[in-house]
Amino acid sequence: MNRKTLLLLIVGFAVLIVIALLQTQPGAVFRPEATLSAYRIMGQELNMTAADLIGVRLRDLVGGGSLTLSRDSAGQWSIEGLGSSDPQAASNIVKTVVLLPFQSTIPIESNTNLADFGFAPQGILSIEMVRQDGRTHAIAVGGLTAARSAYYAVADTLTQIYVLERAAVDYLIVQFR
Repeated sequence: MNRKTLLLLIVGFAVLIVIALLQTQPGAVFRPEATLSAYRIMGQELNMTAADLIGVRLRDLVGGGSLTLSRDSAGQWSIEGLGSSDPQAASNIVKTVVLLPFQSTIPIESNTNLADFGFAPQGILSIEMVRQDGRTHAIAVGGLTAARSAYYAVADTLTQIYVLERAAVDYLIVQFR
């Protein structure tokens, strides 16, 4: 074996060692808390958890469809009108409603035109919740932001517009369409 061949074998072997070392390095660990830390949660804003709720209704204000979820005395969620609905799917919808992440808020001033935020007059989605103690909450979802990455929403009688994470709202819309 001549020197040139030996040198090529050594370089090739070194490249293989580097590749092997790079492949065995632990990858980045996905930490959901780091992802969610950039957002605030609607349930916290409305001072409620999924355990506080006994009923949720989603209404499509454009197409007219609706979805009603209720919790029985054993704590199981069901989707009314579907008969043998999956309790886990119903529970996931309720958790999504409570955990709706929002990025920021915009104060509602006396000159704020809600039509600019997709409420002409009522938005695209209504989320209505009933708590165990009889109190109710409502979230109206308006249009998409200019970047189309989030939805505008208003809640109860709060004096601000919420910028909701799009994926969570899209998940809710898909459930009854």
